[in-house]
This record gives sequence, structure tokens and C-alpha cells, in this order.
Amino acid sequence: MNTNWGNHMRMVVVFLVSILLFAACDSSGGGGGTTPGETDARIVESFTCRDVDAQGRPSGISEVFYSDVDQRIYLWVSWKNVRDTHIAETVWYNPGGHKDYESSEEFTSTTGEQVVWFYLAPGSMTMGRWEVEIWLDNEFHRSHFFVIEN
Repeated sequence: MNTNWGNHMRMVVVFLVSILLFAACDSSGGGGGTTPGETDARIVESFTCRDVDAQGRPSGISEVFYSDVDQRIYLWVSWKNVRDTHIAETVWYNPGGHKDYESSEEFTSTTGEQVVWFYLAPGSMTMGRWEVEIWLDNEFHRSHFFVIEN
């Protein structure tokens, strides 16, 4: 009798574990994560904006710009863990998905923190949804989308 009871309990445990495993396997989504190294260069904040003030802060943060009003579209980026010399680059893609502009800024940070910004004049740009990628030392970090309207 004890052998049957032990076999019965094993079957119940296997059944319950199977239910838990199948319930955890949801094909509608998922996620994951990692902890970046403490010394990895990373973006603290980044924005598209209408201006950068005299203290180097973004002003007029927006994702919509007007070709007949806005003088410039800025991409403002704050970095950390960037001690020494680095090259920050941007690649701007037009609404058709084609690379339209590239720009770069070399900087040297003694504190490990740095703010850089890039800009374009919207009057010469195609109307529609643009994308700008942010790179540091040939490594992709982030992209932003913004719209240019009339």
C-alpha cells in the first residue's frame, strides 16, 4: 500500500510542476534585464529640444518642430562614465528612412560626466517623422523620433 501511495504522490507532484511550468510559459510577451557595468559609458538623459541655454541645459523639449518657426532642432545628451576622450556621433534619418546627416563631437571629460548637443535647421529638412541615433565611440546607445511640420 505504501508503494502505491508514493507513486500516486509522485504523479501528483509531476502534474502540479507541469501546470506551473506551462502557466509560466506565456507566448504573448516577456522581458529580461541586465545590470550594466559601473564603468560602462551610458546616457543619463537625452532630449530633442528647440534650444540649449547658456548653461548648457535643454530648453523647449519637444518631439514636434515647425519648419517655419523653429530655428534649430537640437539633440541634447548627458553622459556618465565617460572619463577621458570620446567621440559622440549622431546619424539623422529622414522620413523615408534614408541617412540624411551625420555629425560628431569629440570631447574630453575629467569628471566622467559630459553634456553634448547637436543641431540641424528644420527649414531645410523634409516634413514628416525623423529618427536620430546616438553613438559613442562607434557603439549605438539610443535613438529619438521627432516630427517636422509646416
